[in-house]
Amino acid sequence: MIAGTAHHPVFANLLMAVLILLGVISFFQIKSEVIPSFSRVRVRVSVAWKGASPEEVEEGVCIKIERAITGIDWVSGES
Repeated sequence: MIAGTAHHPVFANLLMAVLILLGVISFFQIKSEVIPSFSRVRVRVSVAWKGASPEEVEEGVCIKIERAITGIDWVSGES
């Protein structure tokens, strides 16, 4: 290929122009984002409190977490 372009300089220049043109076209078609879009599917919160009864965990931790996240529009209380 190198020997062919050495004997035909017009072909080498044409090939270079085509590659530059394809590079410029590709540059403007590349999708780039500063902050990518994503969706939250599911968040699970688990609480472990050794030695506590379920009622103590619910009153001491779970209810406080539920109150803290109440009002956030993308959070639902469904499990």
